[in-house]
Amino acid sequence: MIQDTDSDFNEFLDKYFSENPEDLETWHKGIEEIIAGIIARLFLSQKIDEARADDLNYVWILILKNLDLLKTMPAQRAQFDHDFLASAKEAAQSRRIPVAIVLVATTIEHRLNIFYQDILEDYSGLLSGAATEAIRSSTSAKLGWIFQLTTGKKLSKQILNQIKQVFDLRNAFVHFKAISVPLDEKDKYEELLEKVNDIGMDNILDLPDKLERELSTIVHNLVPAYRKAYELAKMIMNEKINGRDISRIKNNNPTSPTQQAKESH
Repeated sequence: MIQDTDSDFNEFLDKYFSENPEDLETWHKGIEEIIAGIIARLFLSQKIDEARADDLNYVWILILKNLDLLKTMPAQRAQFDHDFLASAKEAAQSRRIPVAIVLVATTIEHRLNIFYQDILEDYSGLLSGAATEAIRSSTSAKLGWIFQLTTGKKLSKQILNQIKQVFDLRNAFVHFKAISVPLDEKDKYEELLEKVNDIGMDNILDLPDKLERELSTIVHNLVPAYRKAYELAKMIMNEKINGRDISRIKNNNPTSPTQQAKESH
């Protein structure tokens, strides 16, 4: 159990999420990503005693002492992803299909660039500038030969085909040229909408998360420090956030899920 040495922080969380419960999942994911990034860099720089890595209080104290590592991490990347994808879903619901497609493609590009920034610097050992140059390559190259050269792996054919379909649609909408056609014929815009329907908007909106899962598996296999870091981050978040279930806070005395289970018997 992590020692509760930050009661002010916990009180703030209790109050904020009691008033804004809809923000909890997004905030949780973003903070977990930041914590995992710090832990991974502690492993990679050998600042963490691996023999004590299962001591969550030890790891938490190290995180607090090394918050300067945040300067080496891409800022607000989880928030960008959330904003792009949330806006894409809103656009899809209001039938602004071209906007939704462009935002999904943007999210995919963003997640792919984050993958390369992590893998090229932490696994391949490239300097930040060299990694940035690689990231500026075309999306097709980053999904193809650069990906295979860097990781020795291939993304699944299914996800590659789906990404190609989305990017083809994005390019068609962005560079759309309206051409007059007879009334009894479909125009180009209607044809594009039919292609979207054939793929399925739900499938399109799920694509960034599908890509993220494949990329995460590859990163964790290539860089064990990342796998361990995400495991520890999830455990720490369970202690510090999930264990303080805001939907059951009473009199500022939240109970953990384990305690709740015991009380129910």
